[in-house]
Amino acid sequence: MVALVAGGLLAYGVYRFNSIRRVDVDLQSAVLTKPQNFLIVGSDTRDLADRSTSDAGNIFGRGGSDVPDGQRADTIMVARIDPRTATVETLSLPRDLWVDVGSRQGRLNSAYSSGVQTLVDTIQNDFGIPIHHYVEVNFTGFKGLVDALRGVMLYFDRPVRDRNSGLYIPKKGCYNLNGQQALAFARSRHLQFSNGVRWVSDGSGDMGRITRQQVFIRHAMKKVAGLGLGDVGTLQVLSSIAADNLVIDNTLGVSDMFTLAKRFKNFDPAKMVVHRLPTTPFQTASGSSVLRVNAEASKEVLDLFGGRARTTSTPTTTAPAPDPRSITVDVLNTTSTAGLARRSADELRRAGFTIGTTGNATRVPKTVVAYGRGAEAAAGVVAKSMEGSVATASDPALSTGAVVVHLAGPIRVTDAALRAAIQPSDSSTPKTSAPVDPTQVDIGVRLGDPPPGITCG
Repeated sequence: MVALVAGGLLAYGVYRFNSIRRVDVDLQSAVLTKPQNFLIVGSDTRDLADRSTSDAGNIFGRGGSDVPDGQRADTIMVARIDPRTATVETLSLPRDLWVDVGSRQGRLNSAYSSGVQTLVDTIQNDFGIPIHHYVEVNFTGFKGLVDALRGVMLYFDRPVRDRNSGLYIPKKGCYNLNGQQALAFARSRHLQFSNGVRWVSDGSGDMGRITRQQVFIRHAMKKVAGLGLGDVGTLQVLSSIAADNLVIDNTLGVSDMFTLAKRFKNFDPAKMVVHRLPTTPFQTASGSSVLRVNAEASKEVLDLFGGRARTTSTPTTTAPAPDPRSITVDVLNTTSTAGLARRSADELRRAGFTIGTTGNATRVPKTVVAYGRGAEAAAGVVAKSMEGSVATASDPALSTGAVVVHLAGPIRVTDAALRAAIQPSDSSTPKTSAPVDPTQVDIGVRLGDPPPGITCG
């Protein structure tokens, strides 16, 4: 948002910046030379959305008869910007977090329903994160910003859909998402993917959506960086959209935006460090399913955003192991034992893996996990989660990202083996403040980044 608004200032003048709607909110004092936390909210207000567009049903609800009143926070994120090191770190907060909202308990989303100040106070009091600036964008603004960028390119390794948000990708490949498609992607909480036979639920809900949103942000930032400040026409459109659909705090001034834009003009979006809060499912007294923050596992990331730890200068050089919930496994029985594939699939499902298809295959002497292009790490997690020695093998005949278990006998998946499979084993791995707890790796189907050897756009 800093890049967009600052670029718009240069192209369109101070007038449009000053016409952006302001909100009077009590925030922590910001010092331009020190780290600042921007609270960024994607508002699901329907007040400014156009009912005549083709995706109106996905925004207003099927048929439009049950339109939510007011507004809620569809996305809540804190971006920590450090001008000294020119680094950006983001922390997405699930809207179903169960928190103290003043004198009551409720979802984090409900704090925003009570007003911007209540949301700011809740984040500062519950998580110890000082908020220095506030930025809010609505549905119309999000779509307009993406369209002004002439779309954002993402790679999909399989067909996906979400009947609630309106997302539909019919086949794998590169897609330049327009504003309507990007909104459907960013809002998807009921994602399904095709395994070639049927549609399978991703099952990761809001946590999976957060993973995908953070990938989208990287690609959108890359698109903005590629524009430069010479594309005056685009920047004029961006500033106009910002003026009509953006809300910012009343302390964010023209000079602040210019200073930050100058400091971050050469920022590489690939170096943005992403953080997630470890959470555990919780059921309230009324029976609502919500999330609670795992306080011990969250201390490191909360200390970072609270200013009690140093900013990460570079992301970790060792990628975390894929989360089991993001791995789809096909299970094939190569023995004469009836029901082996089904029972083994149940073992893997209980461990958190997503099961694709089960069936029979040609006999193998030893259980092996075969994988397609780009799925070596995922296959390794599957193999290591099983007791005993299980081999992995590349299979060029498999589709990109595919993981298939060929069973030579019964398997047993244990918690200890699973933890060992997804936790770093090399103590010499460079440490950063980026999360290393298993609950903080990617959740759900990860989409957007092309595999090695494929370039989009």
